[in-house]
This record gives sequence, C-alpha cells and structure tokens, in this order.
Amino acid sequence: MTGSTSELIAQLADTAEPVGAWRVSSRLAAAALAGALAALTLQVLTVGVRHDVAGTLQAIGAKLIAVTVVVATWAWLLRKLVSPGSTDGLQRMLAAGTVVIALVLVASGSPSWSGVARCVTQVLLLALPAFVILAIAVRHCAPTDLIQAGVALGMLSGAIGVLAYSLGCTADEPNVVAWRYGIAILVWGIIGGALGKLILRW
Repeated sequence: MTGSTSELIAQLADTAEPVGAWRVSSRLAAAALAGALAALTLQVLTVGVRHDVAGTLQAIGAKLIAVTVVVATWAWLLRKLVSPGSTDGLQRMLAAGTVVIALVLVASGSPSWSGVARCVTQVLLLALPAFVILAIAVRHCAPTDLIQAGVALGMLSGAIGVLAYSLGCTADEPNVVAWRYGIAILVWGIIGGALGKLILRW
C-alpha cells in the first residue's frame, strides 16, 4: 500500500459513509460511564471518600457540579471530533476550551505545588481506565484528525478522573481547586494529543 497514513485517512474520509449518530453517541456514552465507574472504584479502593462528607456537602456538591460541566463539555466536543469529516470549525472550539482552563488557572493565583503534584498523580491513576476504554471506542468511530481527537479524549479522561478524585479531595478553596483540577485535566490533554496518532489509528 502506498501513501502515508494521513493521506489514506483523508481519502477514506472523503468517501466514508457517516457513522450512525446514535451508534457513535451510545458507544461513547457507554465508554465514558464505564471509565467513570472504574475511576470511582479506584478512588474508593486507594484514597477513599473524605471523612467529613456530611459537613461539607455544599462544597463537595459545588465541585461535582463544576467538574460535571467540564466532563459534559469535553464529551460533546469529542463526539463531534470522532466521525470522518466532522472536524471542520472545531479547532477553534478545542483551542478555546484549553485557553479557558488556562485563564481560570491564571486568575486563581499561585498554587501550592505540592498539592498540585499530589492531585495530578492521583488523577493520572484514576483517569487511566477511562482513557483506555474511551480510546477503544473512539477508534471504532474512525476519527480523521487524530491529534485533536486525542486532545479531547485526554481532556475528557482527565475530567472523569478529577470527578472521582473530588470525592476524596479535602481542598475546597476555589483557587486551589482550579489549579489542581485544571492542571490535572491539561496534563491528560497533553498526553492524549501526544498519543493520538499512535492509539487512534484505524
């Protein structure tokens, strides 16, 4: 076979029949749910749930709502990126989502780097099953821009890991939470972008 992988993908994208929207959405939703359950299980088995849940329900609820919005946003963007020929116009949205996270970090002030390192390390572990499960699902959807799809895959996986981590995280201050969670998600986005061409080929 002649031609590069990128040329082959472009040719297939031009002639490919669109993957059924319902099939794509249900496949990704099932993968995300499985990844979330795996992350929650790991969180309970490794760190556990914070002991003062009863007295901090409001703070925990606020974090869960915020992270759920992030999960939903990246899940929607990943859904848009996974089908052949569907990446047009999404580059700016992908960049905008990353920039928003970066701006939130800058506006939140200086972090405690020891806490950030601990959070990122735990989220790397918690998000790994979601990353693997979602990567398998994304490959079946035949994405054409593997780097962009990889970034979105990483961001979504990181957000799922953060969602599980937030149940055991005792930091409730908005600036601390923004730095720890934001950097953890960005790290997974970088990992996804770096591995996209390797793991999402079809």
